[in-house]
Amino acid sequence: MIGKCDFDFNPPALASQYVEEDRKVMEERKPLVDQIWLVQDAEGMPHWHLSTKIPLVDRDGGVIGVAGVMRPYDRTGSGPGSYQRLTAVCDHVLAHYGDPMEIPELARRAHLSVSQLQREFRRLFQMTPSEYILRVRLHMAGRQLESGIKPVGQIALDCGFYDQSHFTHTFRKHTGMSPLAYRSRFSPRQR
Repeated sequence: MIGKCDFDFNPPALASQYVEEDRKVMEERKPLVDQIWLVQDAEGMPHWHLSTKIPLVDRDGGVIGVAGVMRPYDRTGSGPGSYQRLTAVCDHVLAHYGDPMEIPELARRAHLSVSQLQREFRRLFQMTPSEYILRVRLHMAGRQLESGIKPVGQIALDCGFYDQSHFTHTFRKHTGMSPLAYRSRFSPRQR
């Protein structure tokens, strides 16, 4: 790992988020404790993790780096109890990301009103339920692009986008790359 960076190990959208969080810890000189991240596992499936990062300071008081730990969020164990309210929603989105989803239905799954669901997501995950759905869909689309097998239009439909044009526009906006450029860069089949 020496000489490598986040972009060498992660898709661009995730890598840029990790780098931005590291930059923030170093600039503000404050630890970030138990931040919630959607991280892919070895099979490429997204799962929630808790991340803690602290600035590393030299003897002269200068920040020289970041130390951190990321651990899977165990909803049944020692994780914060308030996350458990959203378990049904998160699990449903992960299992059905390609299907149409309505926020009122997700709120019913959590036994919350729509406004309560919006507030809980914003408070706990720093995003709305719609942003979470989009993040999961983009993550899964990236995973399929990396496999290099399916046509882009099929990936778009499989991951819950209206059509290939909508998918391409959204993917480029969030990753800085078109789906084909992403596939070209990250698919072992394209190398």
